[in-house]
Amino acid sequence: MLAWVIDDQREIREGVACLIERGMAGAQTTRPFAQGRDALQAVARGEPFDVALVDLGLPDITGADLIRHLRAQRLDAAIIAFTIRFDDEAVFSALRAGASGYITKDAPDQCILDAVRSAASGAAPFSPDIGRRVAASFWSSQHQRGRIESDPTDVLTSRERQVLDLICTGASYREIGVTLGITLGTVQTHVKNVYGKLGVGTKVDAMRCTLGASSGAR
Repeated sequence: MLAWVIDDQREIREGVACLIERGMAGAQTTRPFAQGRDALQAVARGEPFDVALVDLGLPDITGADLIRHLRAQRLDAAIIAFTIRFDDEAVFSALRAGASGYITKDAPDQCILDAVRSAASGAAPFSPDIGRRVAASFWSSQHQRGRIESDPTDVLTSRERQVLDLICTGASYREIGVTLGITLGTVQTHVKNVYGKLGVGTKVDAMRCTLGASSGAR
């Protein structure tokens, strides 16, 4: 797995790059970038990446614009907003631009590693407080429109529904495994099955299915 760390603070980008390489077998940070435009030039040259952690406070380009440009070049890559900001404008601007997840810089090292690992496997990692905020936003939107829908999660097994409920709280794969007493590999299998049955590809879309069902059950 090839990871990019894009952050204008040297201590952070080098520290996170070192964390990823030491904490994840087979992971490599091909290079850290201090500016967004350097990353854009690299992707334009065809340099590959699987996961990119993008600071939203870069000096030369907004984080949302950088995410949008990277997403346009690499539809299959995981792009995680990695920032000290947790206000609604920052969160939803990043998600609209194409971010796969959103992790705050004060997250513990293990949470950062879990986020990179889960993003690389196709999931959408969120810091717990950010995940709850995204879920609340979808619930509010559904409620205001007064939508009444059948429950799309009826196709899930009870265990898959437990996993989905924990995903919607912002829990990492590791936390889900500890809570349910199952291995990380089993968690990943359940998540893959959940996404397949719901016909979604991201955590946000899975949340939308759950919240749409909740509003329909009012």
